Amino acid sequence: MSEVIIQKRFIPRVGEGKNLRVALRDMSAALVANGFPEMEIWAPTHGGHNVLVTVERYATMAAWDEYNATATSYPTLVSGVFDGIYPTTITPYDTEILRLVDKREIR
Repeated sequence: MSEVIIQKRFIPRVGEGKNLRVALRDMSAALVANGFPEMEIWAPTHGGHNVLVTVERYATMAAWDEYNATATSYPTLVSGVFDGIYPTTITPYDTEILRLVDKREIR
């Protein structure tokens, strides 16, 4: 089994870029406090204004599945999404699951 990367893209409402960044930082802290991996917060160098991309690294697909199955039982995670992230974004965020299919060592 190999690591999986969960990548999410957030498009802020006009004037909500800073609030989105704060909401994502708060969500990352809530994830860590509840035993899940942190969210890395990335800013694309081109594309929509103030768009942010997050990366979460899970050890296995089973670990990500466990998060998905239990996330709504953690009030801080539910609040992080519904009270923090959703009010700052135009649309629900896109989620991509990336799994490693090939890696070559450079010698």
